[in-house]
Amino acid sequence: LPVAAGETVMNDRSTTKHAKNTKAFFLTVVCFVSFACFVVAFQPRPQRIISLVPAVTEMLYAMGAGPQVVAVSSYDEFPPEVTALPKVGALLDPDTERIISLKPDLLITYGSQVDLQAQMKRAGIATFDYRHAGLAHILATITDLGARTGHGREAGQVVAAIEGRLAAVRARVAGRRRRPAGPAPGCPGI
Repeated sequence: LPVAAGETVMNDRSTTKHAKNTKAFFLTVVCFVSFACFVVAFQPRPQRIISLVPAVTEMLYAMGAGPQVVAVSSYDEFPPEVTALPKVGALLDPDTERIISLKPDLLITYGSQVDLQAQMKRAGIATFDYRHAGLAHILATITDLGARTGHGREAGQVVAAIEGRLAAVRARVAGRRRRPAGPAPGCPGI
C-alpha cells in the first residue's frame, strides 16, 4: 500500500508492542497506587499528636481527633480545650526538647519548618507537613489528616459540611455584581 508523507505505518508487531507497553504502564500505576494505599492504611493511628499549626489544631478537633492531641503551639486558643494543653513554641521558636520529651508519634509542622522536620525524623517522630495554599488545599488537608489520624469518615463529614456552606454562599451571591477591590469598609484609602 502506498504511504503518504508524514503517515506512520503500523504493523501487527508495533501494535502488539504498544499494547504491551500500555499494559505495563497501567500495571505499574495500579501497583504504585495500591502500595501507597497499603502504606497509609497500615500506618499506626497516632495516639500522641502535637500541633504547631493553630488552623490544623482546629481541624483535628473538628474531625474528632482532639483526644489524641497532647500539646499545641504557643498561639493555639481554639477550641477552648487547647488552653489547658502544654505549649511547645510555634513557627519560629519550636521547643524541640519539650516536643521530644512529650513523646509524640505525630508532629504537625508548617511546610517551612524543614530543619525541625529533619530533627524529628532523626528522633523517629513522624511529621505532617502543612502548607498554606488556598481553600481547595484546606479541604484536601482535612481529608489527608483524617486518613492519617484514623478519622477519615469524620474528616469527610467536615469537608462535606464546609462544601455545603460554600455552595449556600455561592447560591446567595449568584448573579450579583462584583464590587471592585478597594479598602475595607471603614478603613481610609491608601
